[in-house]
Amino acid sequence: IDFLGTPVAGTTGYDHSDMLFELEVAFSNILKRLEDHGILDETLVIFTSDNGGLGLNESSSGHNPNEGVRGYKAGIWEGGHRVPLFIKWGDKIPAGSYSHMVGVHDLYTTIAQLVGKNQGPEQGLDAVSLLPILLAGNTAPVRETMLHGSSDSQADPVSFKARALREGTYKMIWNKDAGAPIYLYDLATDPLETTSLLNEPSQADRVARMTAQMTDYIALIPDSGRHLDHRSEALPSLRDLNENGMDDDWEVYWFGSTNAVSGGPYDDF
Repeated sequence: IDFLGTPVAGTTGYDHSDMLFELEVAFSNILKRLEDHGILDETLVIFTSDNGGLGLNESSSGHNPNEGVRGYKAGIWEGGHRVPLFIKWGDKIPAGSYSHMVGVHDLYTTIAQLVGKNQGPEQGLDAVSLLPILLAGNTAPVRETMLHGSSDSQADPVSFKARALREGTYKMIWNKDAGAPIYLYDLATDPLETTSLLNEPSQADRVARMTAQMTDYIALIPDSGRHLDHRSEALPSLRDLNENGMDDDWEVYWFGSTNAVSGGPYDDF
């Protein structure tokens, strides 16, 4: 089967790898179209992923989705969070790489600052701008901490609900049910997360500090997940003025407007 004139299906030896190749073909065509129109160097191009790769054995295609790191999509390990991030904008962004910690949500504040838009008081609360890196060539860390979530531990060997806190190169994994840290890794020396430092005497101050920080963060997180804590008391229990099957308050809370396309809540999201 061809995609945009390029044979894709069956070309890599594995269905999922074929999908990745299809993405490469699509992305290459977008860049080519921008170039053909003479606007490639004027276009900010961002390529990344919202989560880590799948836990698949793709040896037949020679592809390792997570390059050997532990875990996979939706998990608390690095395989669930560590993703590529490529940003291109003509000669405005010098070629190179940046090795410090950033998050996909940092793009929100970055783009808002780039186009001169002020964020609302409850928008992008945990995002920082990447412009000092992209435009000024700053190599210093733009953030010191970052919070991670997951759906479960993905066979640790037992399942547990987890969060994680990054502090520089250190990563503390937190058991949500127990309300306590269970692992601490230094990703600079242990990127595969094999040796926990949680009980090392030399890390006692760090563990205490990160535990206090995590406790503060958790106090800000609704336990029941996505819900309408901020609904105005003046609104009825359900309002769907654009008749797309979604509660308007829910749309405003998550999308910033009620302009989501028609369909059910899961389709829209």
